[in-house]
Amino acid sequence: MREKKASLGSIYFVIFLDMLGFGTLIPVIRDFTKLLIENSKMDTVHFATYSGILMSTYSIFQFIFAPMLGRLSDRYGRRPVLLFSVFGNVISYFIWAISNSFWLFLISRVISGATGGNISVAQSYIADVTTRENRAKAMGLMGAIFGLGFILGPFLGGVLSNIDISHVSIFGIPFNRFSMIGIFTMGLSIINLVWLLWKVAEPEVKRPKFQSLRQLINPAVLLKEFRNPDLGKLFLINFLLSIAFVHLESTLSWDLLDRFKLDTENTGYFFAYLGIIMVIVQGGIYRRFAKTGKEVSLTHFGLALTALMLLLIPFSYPLALMMVTIALLALGMGFANPSITALISLRASETEQGLSLGISQSFGSLARVLAPVTATALYDNLSHSAPFLSAGGFALTAFLIALTLKKES
Repeated sequence: MREKKASLGSIYFVIFLDMLGFGTLIPVIRDFTKLLIENSKMDTVHFATYSGILMSTYSIFQFIFAPMLGRLSDRYGRRPVLLFSVFGNVISYFIWAISNSFWLFLISRVISGATGGNISVAQSYIADVTTRENRAKAMGLMGAIFGLGFILGPFLGGVLSNIDISHVSIFGIPFNRFSMIGIFTMGLSIINLVWLLWKVAEPEVKRPKFQSLRQLINPAVLLKEFRNPDLGKLFLINFLLSIAFVHLESTLSWDLLDRFKLDTENTGYFFAYLGIIMVIVQGGIYRRFAKTGKEVSLTHFGLALTALMLLLIPFSYPLALMMVTIALLALGMGFANPSITALISLRASETEQGLSLGISQSFGSLARVLAPVTATALYDNLSHSAPFLSAGGFALTAFLIALTLKKES
């Protein structure tokens, strides 16, 4: 049991470093996109739409590869797949650091997306080393680690955005205005790689045997998970909730600029505030309520509160009221996300945790393919309120579907 606790702590550190690196991009995507579009001599009218395309590109490759990586981790182990994924991050962030055009940065996002199935593999690792009774609590703590990365990542992104090394070059290739962020996140990924090699042990669980690699990634095998009615519903709920959150994530920085005149650094502070609430909720409040048999009820509460707060965002003014709305939104998301993840793990086969959680991440990635483009297009072409109102509608639909879930016995 002691070894399992040590392994659980070590995998949380892997998740933290991964989210810390990912979070640094959030507050600068707006200004970085503008810079790359201008450098590439592209249309400068719809900056928000281009930022949505960048986010979608990452996600479409994650959508394709996440179930495969999860399936491979079921067969060959969690640790080798995590090593492959983190190495992909190192390459991706290096390209980010030397990107001076929209298209080169797009390549960085392709690589990062294709190797970015590490979250579902980490969730599978957690499932391997926890009991069914402690599964929801462990997923809640993982959510708190996400939140901690969400606090420091955007904060550091905002601070590092002030360090301009565009006058420096490497092998004749000039850095860009935001290269320091790419260098920093590449360093985090290298540390993560070393940590995986040094501290993370492979869980001692029996792995299923497959005849060939083709059998491992056979789409028919992947689709088999949908024969479980509740798993299919949970995948759909996760998909709808992900669309709702990505609508928020893709346009919130633009809304903060247009309505409240927040610059890049202050936008980073605002996202850090959101992260603090997430840590408090999932690291403390949620864990007090997370008990076996309560996951469905906690999902209902989280989805209902999330839907309501998303619908209220356009009417949340001045900034103080907006901060209250975002805090309650974080409370709702903090209850919904770990409960849904725990339910997927609990209702999946013990030998197919990687596959089931990989499919779940894939659905989240599909949301990130579609939602950034639709959200930013709604923001640019319909109204600044439209992405948040549509997000509330998606979350409300997820809540209605969740009402049909069977409760854990």
